[in-house]
Amino acid sequence: MNVSSNALLFQPDCPKVGDAMPVCLVTHHAYATWMPNRSQGYVHRQQGLRPQSQAMATCYKRNQRESTVTFCRAHQQTLVRVLLESQSKQGFDCLGIATDPTHVHTVVAWRDERRARRLRVAIKSSLSRGMNTAFSRRSWLSEGGSCKRLRDQRHLDYLLEHYLPKHSGLVWIAGRGFL
Repeated sequence: MNVSSNALLFQPDCPKVGDAMPVCLVTHHAYATWMPNRSQGYVHRQQGLRPQSQAMATCYKRNQRESTVTFCRAHQQTLVRVLLESQSKQGFDCLGIATDPTHVHTVVAWRDERRARRLRVAIKSSLSRGMNTAFSRRSWLSEGGSCKRLRDQRHLDYLLEHYLPKHSGLVWIAGRGFL
C-alpha cells in the first residue's frame, strides 16, 4: 500500500527544510527499561547500541531513582491521545504511532526549520506532561530518545505497513486510525 496522503512528503515541490520535508521515526523508552542486561544489548546515549553487560546493568540499577515503568493499556492510550492532541500545538503531523510496554514510536513530519532533536524534546515534554496529568507525577520516560530520519517514501511505507503494526500495543496510522 502506498500511503497516498503521505506521497508528497518526499517530492521536490513539497514545503522543505534542506532537500526534503523532514520525516522521522521518534522513539521514547519507558523509564528504566532496555537495561544493559537485555540479551539484545542496550542503547548507550553517547555510544549507541552496545552488547549485553551485567556490570553496566548493576551500575544502571544502582543509579535508578524510581521504579521501572511498564506501559499498561491505559498508559498506552494516554500516550497516543497526547501525541494526537499535541501535533497542532507543536506544529507536526503524526503519520503513525505504535506502543508496547517498554516504548512508544511516532512517525512525524514537520514543515518548519526546527532540528529533529528539538522536536523530539518537545514531543517528550508533551508525553511527560500528559502522563503526569493523567496518572501521577514521576519519570515516565528514559533520558534522551531517538529521532531517525527516514530515507524515502519506501522507508515510510515500510514503517507504516510492517514495522509499526508488529508492535504488541496500540497502533495508529494516519488515514486509517487504530489497527
